[in-house]
Amino acid sequence: MNETSGAEQRAQALRAAAKRRTENAEKAAEHGIRVLIKDGGQITFAAVARASGVSTKFLHQHPDLSQQINQLRTQQTQAAEATWEIHATGESAIIAALRNQLRTQQERHRQETRELRARLSEKETQLAILYGRLEK
Repeated sequence: MNETSGAEQRAQALRAAAKRRTENAEKAAEHGIRVLIKDGGQITFAAVARASGVSTKFLHQHPDLSQQINQLRTQQTQAAEATWEIHATGESAIIAALRNQLRTQQERHRQETRELRARLSEKETQLAILYGRLEK
Protein backbone atom coordinates (compact mmCIF):
# COMPACT_ATOMS: atom_id res chain seq x y z
CA MET A 1 0.00 0.00 0.00
CA ASN A 2 2.91 2.32 0.72
CA GLU A 3 4.32 1.73 -2.75
CA THR A 4 0.99 2.58 -4.39
CA SER A 5 0.53 5.76 -2.43
CA GLY A 6 4.20 6.65 -3.06
CA ALA A 7 3.76 6.03 -6.79
CA GLU A 8 0.57 8.09 -6.79
CA GLN A 9 2.32 10.92 -4.98
CA ARG A 10 5.15 10.90 -7.50
CA ALA A 11 2.64 10.92 -10.35
CA GLN A 12 0.79 13.85 -8.80
CA ALA A 13 4.07 15.69 -8.28
CA LEU A 14 4.98 15.09 -11.97
CA ARG A 15 1.55 16.31 -13.11
CA ALA A 16 1.87 19.42 -10.95
CA ALA A 17 5.36 20.12 -12.30
CA ALA A 18 4.16 19.69 -15.89
CA LYS A 19 1.26 22.05 -15.22
CA ARG A 20 3.64 24.68 -13.78
CA ARG A 21 5.97 24.34 -16.80
CA THR A 22 3.02 24.82 -19.15
CA GLU A 23 1.76 27.85 -17.21
CA ASN A 24 5.26 29.36 -17.18
CA ALA A 25 5.62 28.77 -20.91
CA GLU A 26 2.21 30.38 -21.56
CA LYS A 27 3.23 33.42 -19.49
CA ALA A 28 6.54 33.59 -21.35
CA ALA A 29 4.71 33.46 -24.70
CA GLU A 30 2.31 36.22 -23.66
CA HIS A 31 5.27 38.31 -22.50
CA GLY A 32 7.03 37.67 -25.81
CA ILE A 33 3.95 38.87 -27.70
CA ARG A 34 3.79 42.05 -25.57
CA VAL A 35 7.49 42.72 -26.19
CA LEU A 36 7.09 42.29 -29.95
CA ILE A 37 4.08 44.62 -29.99
CA LYS A 38 5.90 47.23 -27.87
CA ASP A 39 9.01 47.06 -30.06
CA GLY A 40 7.00 47.07 -33.29
CA GLY A 41 8.25 43.64 -34.24
CA GLN A 42 6.52 41.38 -36.71
CA ILE A 43 4.14 38.96 -35.02
CA THR A 44 4.72 35.44 -36.31
CA PHE A 45 4.90 32.07 -34.61
CA ALA A 46 8.67 31.99 -35.11
CA ALA A 47 9.16 35.52 -33.75
CA VAL A 48 7.02 34.84 -30.69
CA ALA A 49 8.85 31.56 -30.09
CA ARG A 50 12.24 33.34 -30.26
CA ALA A 51 11.08 36.21 -28.03
CA SER A 52 9.60 33.91 -25.40
CA GLY A 53 11.91 30.90 -25.46
CA VAL A 54 9.17 28.39 -26.31
CA SER A 55 8.76 26.23 -29.38
CA THR A 56 6.49 27.02 -32.30
CA LYS A 57 4.90 23.61 -31.70
CA PHE A 58 3.92 24.74 -28.19
CA LEU A 59 2.36 27.92 -29.62
CA HIS A 60 0.40 25.97 -32.24
CA GLN A 61 -0.81 23.45 -29.66
CA HIS A 62 -2.33 26.12 -27.41
CA PRO A 63 -5.47 27.47 -29.11
CA ASP A 64 -5.59 30.75 -27.17
CA LEU A 65 -2.01 31.64 -28.05
CA SER A 66 -2.38 30.43 -31.62
CA GLN A 67 -5.55 32.47 -32.13
CA GLN A 68 -3.97 35.58 -30.61
CA ILE A 69 -0.89 35.29 -32.82
CA ASN A 70 -3.00 34.75 -35.94
CA GLN A 71 -5.21 37.72 -35.06
CA LEU A 72 -2.26 40.03 -34.42
CA ARG A 73 -0.52 38.85 -37.58
CA THR A 74 -3.67 39.61 -39.61
CA GLN A 75 -3.96 43.06 -38.04
CA GLN A 76 -0.33 43.80 -38.86
CA THR A 77 -0.80 42.63 -42.43
CA GLN A 78 -3.88 44.81 -42.91
CA ALA A 79 -2.14 47.83 -41.38
CA ALA A 80 0.88 47.26 -43.62
CA GLU A 81 -1.34 47.02 -46.71
CA ALA A 82 -3.13 50.26 -45.78
CA THR A 83 0.21 51.97 -45.21
CA TRP A 84 1.52 50.67 -48.52
CA GLU A 85 -1.59 51.94 -50.30
CA ILE A 86 -1.12 55.38 -48.76
CA HIS A 87 2.52 55.49 -49.84
CA ALA A 88 1.80 54.08 -53.28
CA THR A 89 -0.94 56.60 -54.06
CA GLY A 90 0.35 59.45 -51.96
CA GLU A 91 -3.08 59.72 -50.35
CA SER A 92 -4.22 59.27 -46.82
CA ALA A 93 -6.83 56.64 -46.06
CA ILE A 94 -9.44 59.36 -45.49
CA ILE A 95 -8.82 60.97 -48.86
CA ALA A 96 -8.93 57.59 -50.59
CA ALA A 97 -12.21 56.71 -48.86
CA LEU A 98 -13.74 60.07 -49.78
CA ARG A 99 -12.53 59.72 -53.36
CA ASN A 100 -14.19 56.28 -53.60
CA GLN A 101 -17.39 57.65 -52.09
CA LEU A 102 -17.38 60.50 -54.61
CA ARG A 103 -16.90 58.08 -57.52
CA THR A 104 -19.83 55.99 -56.29
CA GLN A 105 -22.06 59.05 -56.02
CA GLN A 106 -21.00 60.28 -59.46
CA GLU A 107 -21.84 56.92 -61.04
CA ARG A 108 -25.21 56.87 -59.29
CA HIS A 109 -25.86 60.42 -60.55
CA ARG A 110 -24.95 59.44 -64.13
CA GLN A 111 -27.30 56.44 -63.95
CA GLU A 112 -30.17 58.58 -62.61
CA THR A 113 -29.54 61.17 -65.34
CA ARG A 114 -29.71 58.47 -68.05
CA GLU A 115 -32.96 57.15 -66.57
CA LEU A 116 -34.50 60.64 -66.37
CA ARG A 117 -33.49 61.44 -69.97
CA ALA A 118 -35.05 58.18 -71.14
CA ARG A 119 -38.29 58.99 -69.27
CA LEU A 120 -38.28 62.56 -70.68
CA SER A 121 -37.84 61.25 -74.20
CA GLU A 122 -40.73 58.83 -73.64
CA LYS A 123 -42.96 61.64 -72.34
CA GLU A 124 -42.04 63.91 -75.26
CA THR A 125 -43.02 61.12 -77.64
CA GLN A 126 -46.35 60.64 -75.84
CA LEU A 127 -46.96 64.39 -75.91
CA ALA A 128 -46.22 64.57 -79.64
CA ILE A 129 -48.69 61.74 -80.26
CA LEU A 130 -51.35 63.52 -78.20
CA TYR A 131 -50.78 66.84 -80.03
CA GLY A 132 -51.10 64.99 -83.31
CA ARG A 133 -54.49 63.63 -82.29
CA LEU A 134 -55.74 67.06 -81.22
CA GLU A 135 -54.76 68.70 -84.51
CA LYS A 136 -56.76 66.23 -86.60
